[in-house]
Amino acid sequence: MELCIYDGNLNELGIVDEFSSLIWTMRFYQTGVFELKTPLTENNVLLLQKNRYIYRPDVDETGIIKSISEEISDGGRVLTVSGSMLKGLLDKRFVDISFAGNGTLTLYNVLLHSLCDPSSFQFIPCLYFNGTDTLLNETILSAQKYENLGESVRSAIYGSGYGLDLRLSPQNKTIYLESKKAADRSADQKENPQVIFSNDFENISDMVYSYSEEGCYNYIRIRVRVEPEISGFTGTYPFKDEFIKNENGEMERYLIYDLYPGNESGAVTDGGAALSVYIAECSPVVVERVVEGVTYKYIDLDKTYAAMDSEARTYFNEYTENFSGTADGSGYRSEWELGDYVSIEDAARMKMYKKQIEEVTEVFEGDHRSVSVTFGENLKTILDIAKG
Repeated sequence: MELCIYDGNLNELGIVDEFSSLIWTMRFYQTGVFELKTPLTENNVLLLQKNRYIYRPDVDETGIIKSISEEISDGGRVLTVSGSMLKGLLDKRFVDISFAGNGTLTLYNVLLHSLCDPSSFQFIPCLYFNGTDTLLNETILSAQKYENLGESVRSAIYGSGYGLDLRLSPQNKTIYLESKKAADRSADQKENPQVIFSNDFENISDMVYSYSEEGCYNYIRIRVRVEPEISGFTGTYPFKDEFIKNENGEMERYLIYDLYPGNESGAVTDGGAALSVYIAECSPVVVERVVEGVTYKYIDLDKTYAAMDSEARTYFNEYTENFSGTADGSGYRSEWELGDYVSIEDAARMKMYKKQIEEVTEVFEGDHRSVSVTFGENLKTILDIAKG
C-alpha cells in the first residue's frame, strides 16, 4: 500500500510505502483517527510533518497529521505520526454566523458562512460543496455563534441515516464536502442484499445484551410562559392552556405541549409502571407588529410549536437497549460499507435487531490486515425469529 503526502495547498510531496503498522479508523458521524508507524528515515521525517495530509488512494480517504513522535524499538528507530481524518477540520472551527428568529438555520448556510468566507481566518480555500445537496438544505441546525462547528453538525445529523464527510481530490486540488445516505442492508428489507451478523454464520462472537430505563423519559411536557406584555397570538396550533400560581401567589399563563408515544389519549399503559415524566420550559417565538406607532408583541404559535417539539425530543427516550459483539469485518467495502444498517441475530431471545455500523477500524501489520466493527447505540427489534 502507498500513502501519498500532500501539503496544505494540496501539492503532492512524496510517497510513504514502507511502514510497520497502520491503524485506520473511520467513523460515520464522529471524526475518525489514524496512527502510522514507519522507519525513521530522512525522507520520512521530511515528508511526515504536522498538518500535512496522508491520502490513501486505494480507498480515497485522507487523514491530517496532528502528532509526531520518535521511539527506539528492537527493529530500530521508529517514527510515529497520528491524527484525525479530514472531517476533523470541522472540529477545529466554530459556528461563525448569528442565528436570528427562533435560532435555527440550514446546515448549508451555517457551513457556507463558517468555512467559505475568504476574509475569515476559518476559511478553507480548497473547499467545495454542492448547494443543492438535500442533507445540507433540509437539515436544520440549532446552535449559537462560537459553538464548536463539528459538534454542532454531528448533533444535527446524528441518527438521521446521513453522514457528512470531507474528501480530498488530488487531481482537482479540491476538498469536497459530501453527504452520504446510509444503505439499509438489514433483514427487514429486500431492496439491497441483506447483511446478517449471527453465530450461525460465524461472523460475530462474544455477544452481550443490555436494557435499561434509568434516566429515560417517555412522557415529556414542555411549557412556555405567556408574559404579561404579550398582546395575542398568530398561527393556528391548538395549545393547551394552564394557569399556575407562582411563589408570590400570582397566576401565570402557560402554553402546554405533550410528547408521548402513539397513544393519542395519553393513557398510561402497563398499569402505570411504564410511565416516566419529564417537565421542561422553553422560550416562545415572539413577533412584533407596529400599529399606529405602537409596538405589539405576539406569540407565533406554529413556530413556537416547532421549538417546543424540538425541545421535547431532546429529552424523549423510552429506554436504552443495546446488543454488542465482536464482528467479523471481512465484508467491509465489498458486502457492506461504513454507515450501513445491518441485522444482528439474537438466538437466545429469538429476535433480529437492526443496528448501524458507525465505526470500522482497519489494522495493517506487515502483510496482515484485520478489521473490527463498532455498531451504533440505537437498537431496533425488526423481526421475531420463528421457533422450531
